[in-house]
Formats: sequence, structure tokens, C-alpha cells
Amino acid sequence: MARDLPGLARAFGCSLSPRSLRDIDFFLQALECIDRVLDPLPDMVRRTTLGRAIVDSVCGSGTLSDAALTPELSRHVDRLREVVTQSERADEFRKFSLLALTNAERMKATRSVREYIARSRREGRLLVELVLLLLPDAAPRLVAFLRGVAGICNLFDKLTDAGLDYSRGELAIPPGIRFYAPMFAVFARGLPAAYRLYPSLLGLVTWSAGYLVIMGMRTLLKS
Repeated sequence: MARDLPGLARAFGCSLSPRSLRDIDFFLQALECIDRVLDPLPDMVRRTTLGRAIVDSVCGSGTLSDAALTPELSRHVDRLREVVTQSERADEFRKFSLLALTNAERMKATRSVREYIARSRREGRLLVELVLLLLPDAAPRLVAFLRGVAGICNLFDKLTDAGLDYSRGELAIPPGIRFYAPMFAVFARGLPAAYRLYPSLLGLVTWSAGYLVIMGMRTLLKS
């Protein structure tokens, strides 16, 4: 969702500054890199410890050891630290990031579909709050839309990635009908809210189609 911010902003009659778009791009690139570093670690304690160290480094309240850094991770952490520091929202960024780390670990471990759905929606909302910290020029209606659809957009991501996540040990629930049916039901119940928040039905359909293409390509690249 965050990758199509220019198009979303136009639909809501506003524009985002080049700096805001650059900051979001840096954030998303850093997030993908951090995921690639943390997800393969088999031990929860190691993932949590390194994840918290990365957050502290990004927010200027700690440093990463040389052993934890790869050239790619170092580059992304340095760029994101500059973005977060300049935003003057480091404390809020740290709070939401740590909440997201804790939520992600519990989501990986749970065998309850109901809890997984709740935590998936929470993950989406936390991600949007992090994005909004870096978007001071977002129009109120755009902010309301992003917050309103954050949960169901993340549910769709999880539906798309379930098979791959399970094979990698990032999902403890076998992705069968017991998993997909309630996930899709909650996703479908959230669609009317998206319609109410978007300026036009045709625009929502167009945006949704583009979003589906982006998510499909992302899944192919991950596999």
C-alpha cells in the first residue's frame, strides 16, 4: 500500500513532497533489508535482540556491533537514521517499531488462526503509523484511508504469502482451508470500509487492481 503513495495522494486531491516520498522509499527499502536479516535467524532471542539493536541504532539511542552489520544493512540503517532524526519523531518511531517486533514474534509462534488474524491486522496498523510519522504533509482524508485499510491490506499480504511463509517457518499454522476461510472472511468484511473512505468506487477499483499486481510481483520475487 505504501508503495503507491503518489497515486493515492492524487486520488485524495493532495501531493506529497519529493522529500516525503524519498523518506518513505528509504524506509521501505530498509524494512525489506531488515526482514531479510532477521527472518532466517532460527532463534527468537537472537531475532529479538538484533531487532531491538537495529531499532535503537536507527533512532540514535544505540549502536550496532560490527558483527551484526552487513554492508547492505549498514547502508540502510544509516540512511533511515538520518530520516528519523530529521523527522524529530524518533521516540514515536522507536515505540511503534518495538511494538511491531513483539507483534511479529507472537504472530510467527501462534497456532491460533484468530490470534494470527488479529496480529496481522495489528501489524498493518503499526506499519501505517510508522509511515505516517514520515509523512507530515499527508492530507487528513488520506491519513484516514491509510489507517482504515491498513489491517485488511496486511491480511491480503498474508493470504498471498501464506504458503511461502509456512515453508520458511515464519507461519506455524498449515495454510489449508482452516486458515484461508476465516482470513478471507475477515478481509471481505473490511472491504466496505475501504469503499466508504475512498473518493470514488472506480478509483478504488483501479487502485486495488494496481495493488494486486504489485503484491503478486512481490510474492514472485520472494519465492
